[in-house]
Amino acid sequence: MELSGALLSRDVQENLGRSADLAGHLGQLPNAEPRKRPALTRRSGLVRSAIFQVLAASEHPLRAGEIQAAAETFAGEPLSWNTVNDCLHKNARRPDSPIERVSHGRYRHL
Repeated sequence: MELSGALLSRDVQENLGRSADLAGHLGQLPNAEPRKRPALTRRSGLVRSAIFQVLAASEHPLRAGEIQAAAETFAGEPLSWNTVNDCLHKNARRPDSPIERVSHGRYRHL
């Protein structure tokens, strides 16, 4: 392969050689551990059931922040604000859903 332009720089050529050597050495390490997968986020089914339980137990419409706090208590672990908000938004728009959007950021159980 012929190098041209910025690739003609001696620094770039030297670094290319070093990174190839380093990659080869890392693959030969005896104690190299495989990368661990990140922890799984809560599935939307858990969030949805917690939201439905919270709204069913409430006698009046709740704000989205109140729903999230109560759903976290119900689930026993922190829940993503984006997941809670997305679940409320999607389920309030479905005709067969037990959730109704009353006003901006307020939801109730039918």
